[in-house]
Amino acid sequence: MTYDDVQNLKDSINKLNRSAKSSKRIIRAFEKISDSPAGKEKLYSEQKIYISVLEEKCRPLKEPTIEQEKQIEELKLNNKRSNQQVRYAYGKESKSNAASSQDNPYDSKNTPKKRGAPKGHKGNTRPIPDKVDFTQRVSPPDTCTCGCNKILELEKYDIKYLEDIPPVNKVVTEMRYMRGKCCQCGEILRHLNAVKDILGEDFEGIVVCDFYAAYNCIEKTQRCLVHLLRDISDERKILKNSVLLKKFDDRIRCFINDGLRIQKMESGDLKETEIRKLEKTLAAITKMKVTKGKAETLIKRIKKYQTEIIRFVNHPELEYHNNRAERQIRPIVISRKISYQSNTDEGAKKNCILHSVMETLRLQKLKPAVIMKQIMSANTILPVFQF
Repeated sequence: MTYDDVQNLKDSINKLNRSAKSSKRIIRAFEKISDSPAGKEKLYSEQKIYISVLEEKCRPLKEPTIEQEKQIEELKLNNKRSNQQVRYAYGKESKSNAASSQDNPYDSKNTPKKRGAPKGHKGNTRPIPDKVDFTQRVSPPDTCTCGCNKILELEKYDIKYLEDIPPVNKVVTEMRYMRGKCCQCGEILRHLNAVKDILGEDFEGIVVCDFYAAYNCIEKTQRCLVHLLRDISDERKILKNSVLLKKFDDRIRCFINDGLRIQKMESGDLKETEIRKLEKTLAAITKMKVTKGKAETLIKRIKKYQTEIIRFVNHPELEYHNNRAERQIRPIVISRKISYQSNTDEGAKKNCILHSVMETLRLQKLKPAVIMKQIMSANTILPVFQF
């Protein structure tokens, strides 16, 4: 609340006090009057005026309180969401058991174990460092517990090791890609982004991808609806009893089921009519009332990528998710993780090529070990792959 709001509240309270005091005096005066019908009627009307004055004056005091309660609830929700995301990031809690651990905190499985090693376990101490970089000598205390301040230094030491990690300095590199102008046609040349660099400028296919903004440069994409469902599911784990989120989730799943049904239909007027209906359904989803925060962001995302969300309906060979690509790239990601990555850029490129060949052999239903032996042997005619 601002300073002016506080002053206005103080003025309202002062007016309320003055009105209340005057009404009280009137009511006390009428209470001394005899119990005549006219006196009772006058007393009753004055009490009503007194109550209405109180309600009118208390209204401006209630309004900021209600607004503050809404802000407190919203801050609590954001704090809960942030805490859960931090726990996910640091591996303190997996997404699969996050909801179950909050449902029943008194479950024996969720009860923390007793600190320390089990009874009878052999103790272990912190190992002494192999290398000491600095040695710091500390003099004995100046005063004894008896009050004497004459302390003789002994050539005996109590040794303690302090291990500190030096601070890590963040290095920020600003990449400046210079533009060029063609001397012949005058076209402005710019560096390609990673997506166009891999696919090329003349790529005419459809890329199934998530909602990452780097794919916006591609003309035709199909956005992954499983990523969308996953984001809704994460939000529902935080707001477990939200009816709006449940309705939002159900509408998206119904949209996917209807899209798959229409995708299998034969081309014709009937399919075109069903596609128009499905487009209206998707447009209606963008106007749904949802909870504040992440759900509102998802609604805006659907509204922005409507054409790229419904594209799979017009292409029977197209999937509405990119699970296939993520499953195929999973082995190379795990290999990179457990092998501590490549030492050079050239090694990383060759590793990607090797994994690409191996995955292609699996998709062609060929045995990679047999084919690799054929490649390594001399004078061997390799099979023709259908890329």
